[in-house]
Amino acid sequence: MLTQVTNDSKGYLHGYSQAEQQRLYDQAKFLSPYVYDQIDLDGVSNLLEVGCGVGAQTAILIERYPGLKITAVDYEPKQVYKANRFLESDIKVGRVRVELADATALPYPDRYFESAFLCWVLEHVQDPKLVMSEVARVLVPGGRVIMTEVLNTPLTLYPRNSAVENYWQLYNEQQHRLGGDPIVGAKLGNLSNAVGLEVVRTRLLKYFMDGTSSVEDRRSFYTYWENLFLSAAPQLIAAKNISARDVEAMVEGFKAMKENAESLFFLVAMQVTAQKKIL
Repeated sequence: MLTQVTNDSKGYLHGYSQAEQQRLYDQAKFLSPYVYDQIDLDGVSNLLEVGCGVGAQTAILIERYPGLKITAVDYEPKQVYKANRFLESDIKVGRVRVELADATALPYPDRYFESAFLCWVLEHVQDPKLVMSEVARVLVPGGRVIMTEVLNTPLTLYPRNSAVENYWQLYNEQQHRLGGDPIVGAKLGNLSNAVGLEVVRTRLLKYFMDGTSSVEDRRSFYTYWENLFLSAAPQLIAAKNISARDVEAMVEGFKAMKENAESLFFLVAMQVTAQKKIL
């Protein structure tokens, strides 16, 4: 049976329910090995995090890089409120400040931050170039921005699972309808060039599951993706792109993959590090 979720997304694919806010914390923890495996922020003390949401990535950054002081911004008041509560102890000691701000018009002077961090943000904005232009503006010359973004196609499943595959296609189409971009990860290099940032590193983040993994790891992996897919269900149902039965079929599809030791899942994301040119 499906849980009723209020569609309060205001154009954001996943919405701002309490369940979704908790999912973001779970997501940050689950994806941490993928996102942070090769990030180097040693020596950086003044970092801007754009699109901090509930503060899930902020907490990981603070834990991994003790020298950091982070200014974390988001445009949604519900997320900023949640992040301020979640990060209260770090805010009190001056390691973090969380502020309501529009990423297309950041309220900071030129050359203010040593580095910047964006994670799963540009997929949701209508003008990623403008956001990147603002990030470049507030960076010091030589400052670096680390961008981790989705590249949601193609999704490879074995055995073929039409319920999951069709749902994923509709998920990404809805992202487009809302003004986002589910393949923005592939465009990070071009976006960087367009705003005067020089790409210094590009890498693929590979989400892969096959029969070599343990039963526990397989179930944990598929549960993460099932919950991600479910987070868009209220939007998709409200837009009349799917029915509750389609959602149930997708859930059954993930159940089958969890139970099949030979199931295979492959998807990628992109991570680009770019540097502001020193004139």
